Amino acid sequence: MALTFTQKCKAQIGGMAFRAYEVESDGSTTTINASDLDLREIEIIFFQQRNDLSFATNLDFAELADAAGATSQVTATGAVLGDFVQVAASVDLVDTAVTAYVQADDAVDVRVQNEAGDTRNLAEVPFHVRAIKRMGLESLTGSTGASEGYAVFYPTLTDGDTFTVWALGF
Repeated sequence: MALTFTQKCKAQIGGMAFRAYEVESDGSTTTINASDLDLREIEIIFFQQRNDLSFATNLDFAELADAAGATSQVTATGAVLGDFVQVAASVDLVDTAVTAYVQADDAVDVRVQNEAGDTRNLAEVPFHVRAIKRMGLESLTGSTGASEGYAVFYPTLTDGDTFTVWALGF
């Protein structure tokens, strides 16, 4: 099986069944069947991914004229296209804007843009970067006759991704 489930809670709430599992992926699937959660039908499902990527890096951007920008790529193993990225500098950037995004799998681009009105040289700046794993629910079906119902997540999970699933169903 492509997903490993560790049950955390199993309870009855009114006429519905509540389940909580910790799930680990080997990266080959994004589908959770109702039977994976010890249910016949999934009514509501919530999830929380817990393996965001955080790291610190020092970047040295050359002297930037007003309105000029520069981009530097850093390795972020596990980051995939579509993940959200946050970046913060440990020093005053002196009216220089900074953004970051996943440029390709395992690669984050950090971009600085000089908006100061004159030339800036940031020298070597310590940045803190966090890639927030994006995970959404693509579809959810309840019981459809012979079918048991399933939840499909996106994007494709990578090997070692872990998340918690809470589900209500029958």
